[in-house]
Amino acid sequence: MTNVVYWNIENFGINKVNNPSRKRPRYGEGGRCGGNLPAVAALQRRNHILTILRATQPDIFVLIEVSASATGAGDLAPDTGGLQGAIFLLQQLRNDPTDPNRDAWRMVPPLKVGTGGRTESVAVLYRGISGTAGTPTEVRRYFTGPNVWTGGGVSAVAAGAVPAAYPAGGAGAPNIQDLLNPQGQPARTIPAGAQYNGGLAEGMAAARIAFAPAPAPAVPPVVGGLVNFNGLRQPFMVSFVETNQANVITRNLTLFAVHAPPNHGGATNFINILLRGVLDVAAAPAGAPHNEIKLICGDFNLNAIYAQPPGAGGRTTAYDQLRTINYVPLLNPPPAMPVAPNLTLDAYQGYLATHIRPKRTKQQLTQQSRFLWSDNTAGGALLAAPYPGYNYIGSDMVSNFFSIDNMLVNPLVLANNYQFTVMNPVSGTPFTAAGAMPPDVPIGTRPLPAQFTNLPAGMAWPQSPAAVYAVGQARTLNGWANYGYLRSTSDHLALFAVL
Repeated sequence: MTNVVYWNIENFGINKVNNPSRKRPRYGEGGRCGGNLPAVAALQRRNHILTILRATQPDIFVLIEVSASATGAGDLAPDTGGLQGAIFLLQQLRNDPTDPNRDAWRMVPPLKVGTGGRTESVAVLYRGISGTAGTPTEVRRYFTGPNVWTGGGVSAVAAGAVPAAYPAGGAGAPNIQDLLNPQGQPARTIPAGAQYNGGLAEGMAAARIAFAPAPAPAVPPVVGGLVNFNGLRQPFMVSFVETNQANVITRNLTLFAVHAPPNHGGATNFINILLRGVLDVAAAPAGAPHNEIKLICGDFNLNAIYAQPPGAGGRTTAYDQLRTINYVPLLNPPPAMPVAPNLTLDAYQGYLATHIRPKRTKQQLTQQSRFLWSDNTAGGALLAAPYPGYNYIGSDMVSNFFSIDNMLVNPLVLANNYQFTVMNPVSGTPFTAAGAMPPDVPIGTRPLPAQFTNLPAGMAWPQSPAAVYAVGQARTLNGWANYGYLRSTSDHLALFAVL
């Protein structure tokens, strides 16, 4: 089995996790760092990211919203803060003393997606070896493309292209070869019989960001024989082959990382027409001997629940086009909840939340503050939120915007235990502290303690939905050492699954 973590880390770059500045923030800027020096705040964000990764032990880590300049030749992400941050995070994993397979960490060379103001990159980090080497638990994992890197400095379909090595760095430029071939380790060759690029040096494989269109009924716009994303961020497609300790192929994994436009119309068009219209997405997974599993993960910018009077909510139709080609969302709320007092999908938003707000001091610091618990009303009566509450979820700019990230798998194997978990550092996971759970709402399986580190004296966290806090308590809970540094890391929560 393969542990996969996907995370949209907001505006990810080197200063997010390793800011050398020790200059005290100017007046009015201290909230960005909780009054800390930028270097101290960056260390706390980095430790939070590493805490999530240690709790999940991923074999593949997909990081989107990596900052990238629109300038620079070719597909390769330019040497800006985003690429530097991704390389720094790779170095952290390679040097993690708690990880016996730390030397096996590698990273797919990041390519640019989108153009102009939409340009960013995607970092996919993976373990070349999982389990214990030389035992039946060993899994060898090779990056297979599906494209190849070329001497022209672009990613290209292998047919007709001449593979080449990545830039070796020098004069201050990063060594891209080191991402796939760690220094001191022998270069690897993709096993013959892999779905893509069998027999090629792993260090010459490349991700794919340009796609042929699917046949009818999908009808995406096409330019030059390729799906036209018209400047939007294309899917970032990577493929892997896994073998056992004898290097016998067991399966191939194909992964698409996506970041839809941040508006309802654009996101709907992106999912239903552009993404659905990609041949690599629409084609059925390859059977034996490849035994392919496909995974789409990303920020879809469409909520898992849509508003439905009288406040019960209903499962979104956003993924219906992908469902028709056998993709099943792992964050998959039931179509509706059984009819009972307060038993509605809306009441259980906290179980589905992947997006959190900035600090909302005016609402949270009142004498009757419920802080993280809902104090919404429905029909004149309090809509009490079951654990884990949802006053902190959502967006301060868009309504009904709290569950926009997801992972979709094809094919769904019912015998598998996907262990899907929204890694919520505010409430902790799994969501079991309240006792009885609602039916068919994902509570998660991966344990993560709540990451509040500076609780008021005598307070345990999380508290019950009925808890009411004094102003000082609420201010402490909402401060940098508790909610603040978590929200400063990202407005999105990480998703975990076992494939």
